[in-house]
Amino acid sequence: MAKEIRLPKLGQTMEEATIIACLVKLGDKVKKGSYIFEIETDKATLEMESPAEGIVKHVLVRPSQTVHVGAPLLVLGDKDEHLPNGFFGSVRTSVAAKPGRQKADRKTKSAKAGEEESPAEGKKTEAELGTTTIPMTRKQELTAEKMLESKREIPCFYLTVRADITSLVELRTKLNETAAAKISYNDFFIKAVATGLQKFPIVTGQLDGDAIKL
Repeated sequence: MAKEIRLPKLGQTMEEATIIACLVKLGDKVKKGSYIFEIETDKATLEMESPAEGIVKHVLVRPSQTVHVGAPLLVLGDKDEHLPNGFFGSVRTSVAAKPGRQKADRKTKSAKAGEEESPAEGKKTEAELGTTTIPMTRKQELTAEKMLESKREIPCFYLTVRADITSLVELRTKLNETAAAKISYNDFFIKAVATGLQKFPIVTGQLDGDAIKL
């Protein structure tokens, strides 16, 4: 008998979740407790377990789509069970009630080693500073909102850290003995920052709507 697998409420404050990946495909045999979706809530990214067993007859959601708690995600049935088209149509209606945040069409690139995996397609491409746009996840959006709220409404305080740069001072002194132009401490700091930005281009990002532009 056909069973609709719906998005469960996985936390007291959870109202919706974003589908990161579907871990099963049409025709797969699903056991109770096996992982069927990777989802992202406002708290964490986690794997969703199937509350029932059966054969996957239809997947109703796609990667990057955001759905409400209780929305049907897929349909399980018996091996030789045939489901009429009208059944899927009625189920789709409840999913379409809330359009998902579709970001799969954006260029998704990386922060680490110049690459990022697209949530929708699982592809990797090379990051290009100044032209790459990385869609924010739901968790990142909520983090940004809370940080902005904190900056506006809560008094800020700043931390400083002491660092031992004895070896840097010694290196600078040695290099300046033969350097054509005087090497300053700023030269070392600029070099360190540039090296870091090349390795982690995400640090060059700035918010552009619901995305991060490098």
